Amino acid sequence: MRRVEVIGPTEVRLFFSDGIVVERSLPGVKKLKRVRVIDDGLGIDPGDGKGDISARVLRLPCKGRRVYDMRY
Repeated sequence: MRRVEVIGPTEVRLFFSDGIVVERSLPGVKKLKRVRVIDDGLGIDPGDGKGDISARVLRLPCKGRRVYDMRY
């Protein structure tokens, strides 16, 4: 994961290094404070004090997830 952008109270836009962009709400997060990419792109810290979320979990299919392929 290269970058994360907040687009709503619990929604983020995730930019992966392979050109895929995923928009989704974060599981178990009620309000985002300061979202940042950690561990060289292996996860994000939503800033809520509950811990990190791995990039693998964020890329899994879920309800309401939107995926854009920006490779082409």
